[in-house]
Amino acid sequence: MKRIALFCAVAAALACKETAQAPAAPAVAVPDKILVAATLPIGSKEGEAARFIREGYELAFEEANRGGGVFIGGKQVPLQLDILDDADDPARGVALLRASKARFFLGSSSARVIDAEAAFAEQEGAPYVVAVGASNDVFARGAHFVFGLQAPLESLAYTQMRWIDEQQKAHRLPSPLSVALLVEDGARGREFRKGVIDFTEKTASRRLSYKVVFDETFPPAQQDFTAQLARLKAAGADAFLSDSSLAEFMALHRQYLLRGLCHKVLSYGAHGIEPDALEAFGFDGLGYILSAVWWSNRLAKSGLARRFAETFKDTYHREPDWYGALSYEAARVLIEALRKSESTARGAVRERLVAGKMDSILPGGRLVFGADQQATYPYVVQQNQPDGSTPMIYPNDVAETPGVASNPKCK
Repeated sequence: MKRIALFCAVAAALACKETAQAPAAPAVAVPDKILVAATLPIGSKEGEAARFIREGYELAFEEANRGGGVFIGGKQVPLQLDILDDADDPARGVALLRASKARFFLGSSSARVIDAEAAFAEQEGAPYVVAVGASNDVFARGAHFVFGLQAPLESLAYTQMRWIDEQQKAHRLPSPLSVALLVEDGARGREFRKGVIDFTEKTASRRLSYKVVFDETFPPAQQDFTAQLARLKAAGADAFLSDSSLAEFMALHRQYLLRGLCHKVLSYGAHGIEPDALEAFGFDGLGYILSAVWWSNRLAKSGLARRFAETFKDTYHREPDWYGALSYEAARVLIEALRKSESTARGAVRERLVAGKMDSILPGGRLVFGADQQATYPYVVQQNQPDGSTPMIYPNDVAETPGVASNPKCK
């Protein structure tokens, strides 16, 4: 018994000694602030879109900082957002991010800048959350650190075509319906075109119901569409479907109206009711344009979406649009990943983004990233009306009106 007792005492003493000599766990480094950088094409023709994105980013950061920032190592740490002007220049955008001292990045609104910055973020192992403008190509590469809030453009086109198909089956549009396509020659334009073509060719009945009679592209940033519009007019299509940037849409639609063109269905993808367009064309000039968007203020009837809409209007004195909604949510999902990881380690924040499922202002009410780290959720189709309203017309479970087809302005 004495030997056993002695052995236990020695073992206990050794354990105590080892415990005393064991190195303490390293303390979590707590910064004075967490810096996030974003570039936007402020000094370019896309400056108006850049302003809309900036508003959403800034609103999310202001809200987070009113709550004390994020909790890191037992301390509330404020957030700092640095917004830099990439002037729609990919090399400049990458150089600005490289020169910044930020550990985390938010995306530009320029597709070509996003493409370059995404590659840089991947090399750096830095989380890069993109609100708008990214193409599927960015996510198809299998990047680990790039996340997108914008559902694919291919789905946008497909959703619009579903509404058009319903109108055709209701005998409000001719069959076969002749379709004209004009898109920017880039990844996003190709995705939009693919959505339309895939829809019209998916089944034998659709191949009989649709005929693409005009299918052209234009180079990025084009402002003179004289030649394309002349050929478009000669094609005599029933529906004209285009995809473009905001600046391209403004130039294209101005020239479309000047040439007296009119189609039974007219769409510029997600564009059609931006403040600048409304000021330039009025509701009469924008009448019956069809747009499929990632978010509509008309969905903001309760919960997070309603609170966002009210806060946005109090801050910027106008109703929020899809630009502000997606950029706000992109910033919020990054902030939430920082909050849940309680760390500034890039890998830890990236893992929270991958696993993150949070209540959202986006359609469906939940934000989840797919396997390619791009969010997916249903599009909302809306149509400008002569009374100045833009009711939702599709999907049917949220539609406020069936919509108008064909365009009564075309006689």
